[in-house]
Amino acid sequence: REVLKKHPRSKILIDPRLVWATKEEIIKSGGTPIISKPGMTLIAERMKKEDIPFGGEMSSHFYFRENYYRDNGLIPLFLIWELMSIQNKTLSELAHPYTSKYFISGEINFETEKKDEIIEEAKNKYSDGSQEFIDGLSVEYPDWRFNLRKSNTEPLLRLNLEALSKEKMEEKRDEMINFIKSFN
Repeated sequence: REVLKKHPRSKILIDPRLVWATKEEIIKSGGTPIISKPGMTLIAERMKKEDIPFGGEMSSHFYFRENYYRDNGLIPLFLIWELMSIQNKTLSELAHPYTSKYFISGEINFETEKKDEIIEEAKNKYSDGSQEFIDGLSVEYPDWRFNLRKSNTEPLLRLNLEALSKEKMEEKRDEMINFIKSFN
C-alpha cells in the first residue's frame, strides 16, 4: 500500500507461495499483482524489465527499484515503523485484517528423494483445482490453495497452504502432510 501511494497503478511483484492477502491489498490499493518465481536474480531482472517499483518474497526478501532492484531489509523496517507510528497501531493490529481472514500453515518442509514424483502425483490428485507452475505446483480452490515446490537451496520439498478458515487450513494441511509422507 505504501509503495503504491508513491507509485500509483504500478505492478507489484510477489512469489507464488502465499498470495491471497497480498493480492487483495495490492488490488485494493490500485496496483497489479505479478506472481514471479522467487530468487534475487530472477526478481531483479523482471522488475527492471517491467519497471516494477517493489517486489517481495514470502521469505522476507524485499526488492526496491530505488535500491537498484536489490534486496533490502532496512527499507521495509522503516516503512513499517512509520506506518505503526502514523496509525498508532502495533504490528499485530496492522496485520489483523489479514490474519483474521486468511489462515496459513506456515512453511512445512519435507526431506525426500521423491520430490518430482510427489509434485507429479499432487498435480494429478488435485487436478480439479486451478493449477499454476510458476514455481513448483500451485493449486487453488475457492476456499483454499497450496504451493508445493522444491527448495532452491536445500534438499527439501516445501509446502505452503492458505485457507479461508482455520478449520479448512488444518484439514487440508493434514491431508497434504499425510499425502506427502505416504511416499517415504
